[in-house]
Amino acid sequence: MNMYFKSPKNVTELKQQFKKLVLRYHPDRGGTDQDIIHIKNQYQILLRNLKAQEPQPETDYEKERQAEYEKADPNDMTFQDIITTLVKFPDLTIEIIADWIWLETPKTDYQQYTKLIKELKFRWSKSKKLWYWFPGIESKKKLRFSTPQEEIRAKYGSRRFKTSSSRNKPQHRK
Repeated sequence: MNMYFKSPKNVTELKQQFKKLVLRYHPDRGGTDQDIIHIKNQYQILLRNLKAQEPQPETDYEKERQAEYEKADPNDMTFQDIITTLVKFPDLTIEIIADWIWLETPKTDYQQYTKLIKELKFRWSKSKKLWYWFPGIESKKKLRFSTPQEEIRAKYGSRRFKTSSSRNKPQHRK
């Protein structure tokens, strides 16, 4: 099998070589159908390999998250601090989706958790009926739209767990 491409170093170079080869070996210019088929097959293999090697550009979401981390106050609680605090309280359902924490409080006695949740700077989502937190939440405006929870889980994956039940519920102290 004839190797048509001359070791392209990136996708742009590969595309330039492909265009020249198709013009040179096209059946209307004296080439054969087999030549074009081989060129296209080699092109697809090389393109897949080169794309896998190139670094993927950051998405807008990743850039926004990075900016929020950089703006964050070092005195603010970290993700790990929040989780460590929450697991000490019984009967909470905690769900982690990407770098967001979603929190469901018990239907009864939820008022004892309200002070804790507000101190941790959680916000209430009316549409989802859940509390949420993410890094940089203090500097972020409230969102005006709502994506269904199932769609968010499908996109980012999630981990859900429930804190242990206890009859003697600890009182939150500051």
